[in-house]
Amino acid sequence: LQKRGLKETTLTDWLIGYAPESWDDVILFLKSKKFTDEEIHAAGVSARKAETGRYYNRFRGRVMFPLREVNGNIVGFTARILPEFEDRDVQGKYINSPQSIVYDKSKLMFGLDKAKQAIREKEMAILVEGQMDCVTAHEAGFENVIATSGTALTTEQVKLLQRYSSRVAFAYDTDPAGRLAVERGSELTLESEIETSIIILPEGKDPDECI
Repeated sequence: LQKRGLKETTLTDWLIGYAPESWDDVILFLKSKKFTDEEIHAAGVSARKAETGRYYNRFRGRVMFPLREVNGNIVGFTARILPEFEDRDVQGKYINSPQSIVYDKSKLMFGLDKAKQAIREKEMAILVEGQMDCVTAHEAGFENVIATSGTALTTEQVKLLQRYSSRVAFAYDTDPAGRLAVERGSELTLESEIETSIIILPEGKDPDECI
Protein backbone atom coordinates (compact mmCIF):
# COMPACT_ATOMS: atom_id res chain seq x y z
CA LEU A 1 0.00 0.00 0.00
CA GLN A 2 2.92 2.34 0.66
CA LYS A 3 4.34 1.37 -2.74
CA ARG A 4 1.01 2.43 -4.24
CA GLY A 5 1.52 5.84 -2.62
CA LEU A 6 -1.16 5.71 0.08
CA LYS A 7 -0.50 7.75 3.21
CA GLU A 8 -0.83 6.34 6.72
CA THR A 9 -3.67 8.78 7.42
CA THR A 10 -5.56 7.47 4.37
CA LEU A 11 -5.23 3.85 5.52
CA THR A 12 -6.53 4.83 8.96
CA ASP A 13 -9.36 6.98 7.61
CA TRP A 14 -10.63 4.26 5.25
CA LEU A 15 -9.81 1.44 7.75
CA ILE A 16 -7.83 -0.44 5.10
CA GLY A 17 -6.26 -3.50 6.70
CA TYR A 18 -4.87 -6.95 6.08
CA ALA A 19 -6.19 -10.48 6.62
CA PRO A 20 -3.25 -12.70 7.63
CA GLU A 21 -2.62 -16.15 6.11
CA SER A 22 -4.64 -17.89 8.82
CA TRP A 23 -7.50 -20.34 8.62
CA ASP A 24 -9.16 -19.49 11.94
CA ASP A 25 -7.79 -16.38 13.72
CA VAL A 26 -10.87 -14.24 12.93
CA ILE A 27 -13.25 -17.06 13.85
CA LEU A 28 -11.50 -17.66 17.18
CA PHE A 29 -11.50 -13.92 17.95
CA LEU A 30 -15.21 -13.57 17.23
CA LYS A 31 -16.04 -16.70 19.23
CA SER A 32 -14.17 -15.16 22.18
CA LYS A 33 -16.72 -12.30 21.85
CA LYS A 34 -19.55 -14.86 22.18
CA PHE A 35 -20.54 -15.06 18.50
CA THR A 36 -21.50 -18.52 17.23
CA ASP A 37 -20.17 -20.31 14.15
CA GLU A 38 -23.55 -19.81 12.49
CA GLU A 39 -23.58 -16.04 13.16
CA ILE A 40 -20.02 -15.60 11.89
CA HIS A 41 -20.93 -17.53 8.73
CA ALA A 42 -24.15 -15.54 8.22
CA ALA A 43 -22.10 -12.32 8.39
CA GLY A 44 -19.93 -13.61 5.54
CA VAL A 45 -16.71 -13.61 7.57
CA SER A 46 -16.29 -17.39 7.42
CA ALA A 47 -16.91 -20.08 4.81
CA ARG A 48 -17.77 -23.75 5.33
CA LYS A 49 -16.27 -26.88 3.77
CA ALA A 50 -19.05 -28.91 2.19
CA GLU A 51 -17.33 -32.26 2.88
CA THR A 52 -16.62 -31.75 6.58
CA GLY A 53 -18.92 -28.91 7.63
CA ARG A 54 -15.92 -27.13 9.22
CA TYR A 55 -15.71 -23.36 9.16
CA TYR A 56 -12.63 -21.39 8.02
CA ASN A 57 -11.74 -17.71 7.43
CA ARG A 58 -13.19 -16.46 4.15
CA PHE A 59 -10.43 -13.84 3.77
CA ARG A 60 -6.77 -14.89 4.01
CA GLY A 61 -3.60 -13.13 2.88
CA ARG A 62 -5.46 -10.19 1.39
CA VAL A 63 -5.67 -6.42 1.72
CA MET A 64 -9.06 -5.62 3.23
CA PHE A 65 -11.38 -2.77 2.21
CA PRO A 66 -14.40 -2.36 4.51
CA LEU A 67 -17.65 -1.71 2.63
CA ARG A 68 -19.85 0.89 4.30
CA GLU A 69 -23.41 1.84 3.56
CA VAL A 70 -24.32 5.49 3.14
CA ASN A 71 -24.43 6.17 6.91
CA GLY A 72 -20.94 4.74 7.44
CA ASN A 73 -21.84 1.36 8.96
CA ILE A 74 -19.59 -1.50 7.79
CA VAL A 75 -21.70 -4.17 6.08
CA GLY A 76 -19.09 -6.26 4.24
CA PHE A 77 -15.60 -6.42 2.77
CA THR A 78 -13.72 -6.46 -0.49
CA ALA A 79 -10.39 -8.29 -0.28
CA ARG A 80 -7.52 -7.91 -2.78
CA ILE A 81 -4.80 -10.51 -3.22
CA LEU A 82 -1.22 -9.26 -2.93
CA PRO A 83 0.39 -8.83 -6.39
CA GLU A 84 3.05 -11.50 -5.72
CA PHE A 85 0.34 -14.12 -5.08
CA GLU A 86 -1.94 -13.30 -8.05
CA ASP A 87 -0.67 -16.11 -10.28
CA ARG A 88 -1.20 -18.89 -7.76
CA ASP A 89 -4.56 -17.88 -6.27
CA VAL A 90 -7.57 -19.60 -7.80
CA GLN A 91 -10.14 -17.24 -6.28
CA GLY A 92 -9.12 -14.23 -8.39
CA LYS A 93 -7.71 -10.79 -7.67
CA TYR A 94 -10.73 -9.66 -5.62
CA ILE A 95 -13.22 -11.54 -3.49
CA ASN A 96 -16.19 -9.94 -1.76
CA SER A 97 -18.46 -10.65 1.14
CA PRO A 98 -21.47 -12.73 0.08
CA GLN A 99 -24.96 -11.23 0.04
CA SER A 100 -26.40 -11.05 3.55
CA ILE A 101 -29.25 -9.41 5.43
CA VAL A 102 -27.08 -6.26 5.76
CA TYR A 103 -25.03 -6.35 2.54
CA ASP A 104 -26.56 -6.10 -0.93
CA LYS A 105 -23.87 -5.25 -3.50
CA SER A 106 -26.45 -3.98 -6.01
CA LYS A 107 -27.46 -1.20 -3.59
CA LEU A 108 -24.06 -0.14 -2.26
CA MET A 109 -21.67 2.51 -3.62
CA PHE A 110 -18.14 2.38 -2.19
CA GLY A 111 -17.12 5.71 -0.63
CA LEU A 112 -20.57 7.30 -0.75
CA ASP A 113 -20.59 7.78 3.03
CA LYS A 114 -17.49 9.99 2.64
CA ALA A 115 -18.36 11.58 -0.71
CA LYS A 116 -22.04 12.50 -0.31
CA GLN A 117 -21.39 16.02 1.04
CA ALA A 118 -18.88 16.83 -1.71
CA ILE A 119 -21.27 15.40 -4.34
CA ARG A 120 -23.98 17.79 -3.14
CA GLU A 121 -21.59 20.75 -3.04
CA LYS A 122 -20.11 20.09 -6.51
CA GLU A 123 -23.49 18.95 -7.88
CA MET A 124 -21.79 15.96 -9.51
CA ALA A 125 -20.77 12.40 -8.66
CA ILE A 126 -17.73 10.93 -10.37
CA LEU A 127 -17.99 7.16 -10.79
CA VAL A 128 -14.93 4.89 -10.87
CA GLU A 129 -14.73 1.10 -10.94
CA GLY A 130 -12.42 0.05 -8.12
CA GLN A 131 -11.78 0.80 -4.46
CA MET A 132 -8.18 1.88 -5.10
CA ASP A 133 -9.36 4.33 -7.77
CA CYS A 134 -11.77 5.85 -5.24
CA VAL A 135 -9.33 6.00 -2.31
CA THR A 136 -6.52 7.47 -4.44
CA ALA A 137 -8.89 10.09 -5.88
CA HIS A 138 -9.99 11.21 -2.41
CA GLU A 139 -6.37 11.40 -1.26
CA ALA A 140 -5.66 13.64 -4.28
CA GLY A 141 -8.55 15.96 -3.36
CA PHE A 142 -11.33 14.61 -5.60
CA GLU A 143 -13.80 14.05 -2.76
CA ASN A 144 -16.92 13.57 -4.91
CA VAL A 145 -15.66 10.23 -6.25
CA ILE A 146 -17.44 6.93 -5.52
CA ALA A 147 -16.91 3.39 -6.84
CA THR A 148 -19.21 0.69 -8.16
CA SER A 149 -16.70 -1.82 -6.72
CA GLY A 150 -16.10 -3.87 -9.84
CA THR A 151 -19.78 -4.59 -10.49
CA ALA A 152 -21.93 -3.19 -13.27
CA LEU A 153 -23.94 -0.11 -12.32
CA THR A 154 -27.42 -1.14 -11.17
CA THR A 155 -30.83 0.53 -11.17
CA GLU A 156 -30.75 0.54 -7.35
CA GLN A 157 -27.39 2.36 -7.34
CA VAL A 158 -28.72 4.95 -9.80
CA LYS A 159 -31.71 5.60 -7.51
CA LEU A 160 -29.28 6.04 -4.60
CA LEU A 161 -27.20 8.50 -6.64
CA GLN A 162 -30.27 10.57 -7.48
CA ARG A 163 -30.67 11.47 -3.81
CA TYR A 164 -27.45 13.49 -3.98
CA SER A 165 -27.04 14.76 -7.55
CA SER A 166 -28.64 14.90 -10.98
CA ARG A 167 -25.22 14.92 -12.68
CA VAL A 168 -22.79 12.03 -13.05
CA ALA A 169 -19.41 11.56 -14.77
CA PHE A 170 -17.91 8.14 -15.56
CA ALA A 171 -14.15 7.70 -15.08
CA TYR A 172 -13.91 3.96 -15.67
CA ASP A 173 -10.91 1.89 -16.79
CA THR A 174 -9.73 2.43 -20.36
CA ASP A 175 -9.78 -1.27 -21.32
CA PRO A 176 -12.59 -2.82 -23.44
CA ALA A 177 -14.40 -4.06 -20.30
CA GLY A 178 -14.33 -0.54 -18.85
CA ARG A 179 -15.65 1.00 -22.06
CA LEU A 180 -18.46 -1.54 -22.18
CA ALA A 181 -19.31 -0.79 -18.52
CA VAL A 182 -19.52 2.94 -19.34
CA GLU A 183 -21.81 2.21 -22.27
CA ARG A 184 -24.18 0.14 -20.16
CA GLY A 185 -23.99 2.40 -17.11
CA SER A 186 -24.67 5.57 -19.10
CA GLU A 187 -27.77 3.94 -20.60
CA LEU A 188 -29.12 3.57 -17.05
CA THR A 189 -28.25 7.11 -15.97
CA LEU A 190 -29.68 8.68 -19.14
CA GLU A 191 -32.90 6.65 -18.74
CA SER A 192 -33.16 8.14 -15.24
CA GLU A 193 -32.68 11.63 -16.72
CA ILE A 194 -29.33 12.11 -14.99
CA GLU A 195 -27.01 14.47 -16.87
CA THR A 196 -24.20 12.13 -17.91
CA SER A 197 -20.57 12.84 -18.87
CA ILE A 198 -17.56 10.64 -19.65
CA ILE A 199 -14.09 11.59 -18.40
CA ILE A 200 -11.28 10.73 -20.80
CA LEU A 201 -8.15 9.88 -18.82
CA PRO A 202 -5.10 11.67 -20.28
CA GLU A 203 -2.87 8.71 -19.35
CA GLY A 204 -2.89 5.45 -17.40
CA LYS A 205 -5.24 2.47 -17.58
CA ASP A 206 -7.42 3.67 -14.68
CA PRO A 207 -7.87 6.75 -12.44
CA ASP A 208 -5.50 5.37 -9.78
CA GLU A 209 -2.68 4.96 -12.31
CA CYS A 210 -3.47 8.32 -13.91
CA ILE A 211 -3.28 10.14 -10.56
